[in-house]
Amino acid sequence: MTVSLESACDDDSWKQEITKFWDMYLPRALSVRNGYTDLGSEVGSIVCGYEPEFEEVEQIASSFDQFLDKIMKNSVNFSSF
Repeated sequence: MTVSLESACDDDSWKQEITKFWDMYLPRALSVRNGYTDLGSEVGSIVCGYEPEFEEVEQIASSFDQFLDKIMKNSVNFSSF
């Protein structure tokens, strides 16, 4: 979140959007392997965000149980982590 807020500089509207997103989002894993990447949950679903726009996320699974199931089936691409 700090990186995103620093990028917003003096744009208060953008800062509010960033803060609103992170208030609803729980990071579960962070990586710097291929640039900054985060894996987290957003209102029950599992999502992934990449730098520089961490708030533009891609849904990985619709629930934590589905995420675990995908891991067991080796269908989650962790190459970007």
